[in-house]
Amino acid sequence: MFIDNYTTPFYKRLLLGLLILLSLIFIYNHNSNNHLRVIPVHSIQHEKLLSDQRLQHEISSIIPKKQTQHLVWGNFYIQYEGSENTDNAIIFLPYVLIDSPDVSTAGTSRWEFNSDILCWDLREYKIPIAAITLNQSNFNLSVDHNTFLSSLSGIYDNYNLNNNSINIKLHNKFPYFISIGTSTLNSIYRPHQQCTASFVWYGEINQANIFHTQIPFRLQISFPYYNNM
Repeated sequence: MFIDNYTTPFYKRLLLGLLILLSLIFIYNHNSNNHLRVIPVHSIQHEKLLSDQRLQHEISSIIPKKQTQHLVWGNFYIQYEGSENTDNAIIFLPYVLIDSPDVSTAGTSRWEFNSDILCWDLREYKIPIAAITLNQSNFNLSVDHNTFLSSLSGIYDNYNLNNNSINIKLHNKFPYFISIGTSTLNSIYRPHQQCTASFVWYGEINQANIFHTQIPFRLQISFPYYNNM
């Protein structure tokens, strides 16, 4: 009687184990051939990349148009596939454009936050923006104790507001537009006072491929404004 030994439970388990081992080797080789390089803000390399002709079209369109606007660049995140060659890489650049007019003595001034992540695929094809999402994306804003934050508008998941600070949990699709009302808490106290606000945006860039590449990012700024004007 002929018995097909390759159909016995032992051989089935052996074949399954080999398939798992080959899959792990494939994933290891893929990850070992992918390199992430972070180019920090205020570095010479960061300035050189900002002036790269291939990126200039999108970058130049973001330059602030008003004196009350603050443009904050994040780090460059370069995902290489294979060797570190800029022609075989995907570049991510988070930024936020903040418009923070003076806070008046009476009434409400609106502060606006426009944030996005520029993506360039330097290979022959462009990376679809729909394939890029963000995980755990959050805004944090803190202002002077005599500035009152209120009336949040925009698209977000939820927020936690505490008079002069706010944490906003954002959804995973970008770009973002958030508008926050600012007003003077006590108009008798410190008129025409120059103050400082602190802003942080952080999260993870999620590239929806088979390996689900996740890149943590963070950008922050402290910027001046006048309160009780």
